[in-house]
Amino acid sequence: MQESYVQNDDVNNFSDFGDDSETLEGEKMKIDDLLNQDLIVRGYRIKETKFPKKGGSPYCLTLQIELNSELHVVFSGCIVLVDQIRKYAAKIPFRAQIVKIGNYYKFKSEQRNTV
Repeated sequence: MQESYVQNDDVNNFSDFGDDSETLEGEKMKIDDLLNQDLIVRGYRIKETKFPKKGGSPYCLTLQIELNSELHVVFSGCIVLVDQIRKYAAKIPFRAQIVKIGNYYKFKSEQRNTV
């Protein structure tokens, strides 16, 4: 068995070619646990879902949100949220609530306290 070693100066650095900007940090949270709460959308990623459902969305939306000054990440295949985040991506970060209407989720304006 012949061993092959690469010289140190021939080894690539991840920083020369890698992109870790897609990493969304935060504690994983279920979307139903944050319904109707004021939050801030901080980032997102949309990919093809690994778990397609018949008649469901082909996408998986990963949202980075701030809730009570803590970062969280939530996942959803809801096409309404995917469409909304695509439409308003340039406005991120933005304040909103996520509400459930029937069997889908959507962004809604946060409740404003009027005193």
